[in-house]
Amino acid sequence: MQRLGQHQSPASLRMIFSSTSISGDLVLKSLGVQVGQNQAGLEETMKQKKESSDMQKRPVSKKYVIWNNKGGVGKTTLTYLLSTEYAKRVKDYNIIVIDMCPQTNISEMLLGGNGKGEKNLEKLYEKDKHIAAYIKARYDKSRFSKIGSESNYFISASEYNENLKENIYLLPGHNDLDLCVHLINYLASAPEKRAWWYSRAILIDLITSFEEANSNKRNIFFIDCNPSFTPYTELAILASNRLIVP
Repeated sequence: MQRLGQHQSPASLRMIFSSTSISGDLVLKSLGVQVGQNQAGLEETMKQKKESSDMQKRPVSKKYVIWNNKGGVGKTTLTYLLSTEYAKRVKDYNIIVIDMCPQTNISEMLLGGNGKGEKNLEKLYEKDKHIAAYIKARYDKSRFSKIGSESNYFISASEYNENLKENIYLLPGHNDLDLCVHLINYLASAPEKRAWWYSRAILIDLITSFEEANSNKRNIFFIDCNPSFTPYTELAILASNRLIVP
């Protein structure tokens, strides 16, 4: 007789006992397994495999993080120049800028600069359209999985700045990012398997959701960071696949 593994399904256990005089269902009941008990789990597994297959079919987006442990080296300026020039040259791509710096300079620059950008950013704050609002929402609603409205946190920058191309999107920054450090670390310390990883995958979930909502076009991401290596900087680096150190 084959050795029973703890992760074998009811269907596989039935097959093991099909060649014996022992009833498969009787054995399952004696082991405390109810027929059909794992059906929902199997369906969820198949769904995850399909989503994984769909992800593999899509081209991998380029995700640049611009970071240096020193301030004043031109990280934000480089992010602005790269994103706006890319938007001009590759019009069939979406160019997405993610502001992971509590100083929010790249957000203000893309939203108009010179006072106009600050006012537009305040309007977005009133709508909770910024990275800190999402981190707080994750903490309140769904600490270890998506909340379902991730793509709504990205805005079309040209709607606030007519000088930009229509293919530039922005996930605005917020000075509450420094306060979010406590939320991120709290999630990481939870008594949950892989809690640290879930706490650091928050930006990955945002990016993945944007890609899924905009799968009709290729996407290029630029993530602007502040100089210090904080937990939200870890989010940025883990979500990227290319690092630029100015």
